[in-house]
Amino acid sequence: MSLFMGKYKYLALIFVLFFIPYYGLFQNFKNTPPDRYYFGSVDNAIDVLGNFDTVRQGFAGRWTRSPNKTTAVSGKSTFLKFEYILIGHIARVIHTDPIVTYYVIRAILSIAAIGIILRMANFSLLPLLFIFFATGITEPWNTWPMRIMDSMPGDTLVFQRLTTAAPHYLLGIILPLLSMYFLSRSRFVIATVFGFVGTFVYTPSMILVIGSLWLLFFYKKQSRGALILYSIISLLPIVYIRYVSQFWDLNLFVKTENIVPFRLNIFQYFFAVGSIFIFSLFSIPEILKKKNPLHLLFLPWIIVHPLGALILSNILSVNASRFFFGPYFVVFGILAYMGIRRFKPLIILLFAILALGSSFISYGASINYTRVCFCNVQFSDYGYPKKDLMDAIFWLRDNTTESDGVLSGPYAGAIIPAFSNNRVYTSFWLRIMDESLFTKLDAMSKQFYEGSMNENEARAFLRNYNMAYVLVGEQESGKGLTYPDLSLTASFGSVRLYKFINTD
Repeated sequence: MSLFMGKYKYLALIFVLFFIPYYGLFQNFKNTPPDRYYFGSVDNAIDVLGNFDTVRQGFAGRWTRSPNKTTAVSGKSTFLKFEYILIGHIARVIHTDPIVTYYVIRAILSIAAIGIILRMANFSLLPLLFIFFATGITEPWNTWPMRIMDSMPGDTLVFQRLTTAAPHYLLGIILPLLSMYFLSRSRFVIATVFGFVGTFVYTPSMILVIGSLWLLFFYKKQSRGALILYSIISLLPIVYIRYVSQFWDLNLFVKTENIVPFRLNIFQYFFAVGSIFIFSLFSIPEILKKKNPLHLLFLPWIIVHPLGALILSNILSVNASRFFFGPYFVVFGILAYMGIRRFKPLIILLFAILALGSSFISYGASINYTRVCFCNVQFSDYGYPKKDLMDAIFWLRDNTTESDGVLSGPYAGAIIPAFSNNRVYTSFWLRIMDESLFTKLDAMSKQFYEGSMNENEARAFLRNYNMAYVLVGEQESGKGLTYPDLSLTASFGSVRLYKFINTD
């Protein structure tokens, strides 16, 4: 019984929250086949590789992010994803592997997020239970006659969103919470700083925060002029984001929002959020009566969050799942607790059981999400490439520079920038972002690998696309390469690396 007394009850909650996803990751490392390289990703590892790519650019000393999807297009550098650039610089300063630093920073952000939540919940057990476990996002559920979700990213799931979610999603929880916390205490400068950075890192969450200011404005709990100035400054990064979204790669990336569409109706929204949304409605009388500034910031989320997920996502042409990465579950967990705490203990217990029970279906999907099958499932196989390929990429990392382009197929082209920071001819990202350009480039690379080009054509091809090395593996099928300008440099099992000897 002492486990649930004093500080131990919080440690127990946090232990459960961390144990489930990290035990799954431990099992993945333990069960990794001997011919595979596993780096701690789950499910759709292609997104993690994109983050690694940006981290490695920071590790190389860059302060802006450049597109590494193809050398066929000269993309423009931007400050977007600066949080990953910063992780790379931290790794460079402390002389640590950038991938290790990525995971350490993620763990630190996770602990920070939980610490902030403990403070906002006033270290009360029931709201923490609601926040941690009673907001259940489900994976696609095809066995039911009505499919609840078309798709939902794993970083929104109950055991992942505060533990193994990507750093920018964790910051998308931390920064809005801190901004609202300091805003409720009239610390406008600090609140504005967190709001500005929060919008830059993860815009959807801060849009909801700005949309929740109207109750504070109406009740004059803070200076209206200060609230207006806070809103303007916090939303300023949107101007820059809209500007750079016109760049080639970012403009195409916006189109990928609908590759895995996530759209839901009102009923599905309630199912996704869970019964705590209903309990949150019970808090309205108490909040309007007491007019606590922080709670006046939370209460409008009952309106602005479903509006964001159901309507604003369509207006902005973004995937509705973007509004499920933020701190909505923290807000609703606290509101739900406030809504039921005035009832008798037995009623509170029944409500708590209902809230946790209605989310129980999400637990299985969340637990299974962490497990990797190592079965070459499309997109997931990026998370456990073969060791031969990784040995070749590590050789590139240790013996080449960022300016040395590498010719490979789209599979290796998505992995190379994440671990060696070389520019690549093509990649998986190009295939989903610009199919016409990918088809054109893929056709030329196939001619090269098949040996269909003559000596001059091959030389011009490699030179025009700034290729310094050619990778030949199982997917490239280049066993017949006999071009005189290629020199075998390294070999790792089924993977070979050739250096392009540019004679001109």
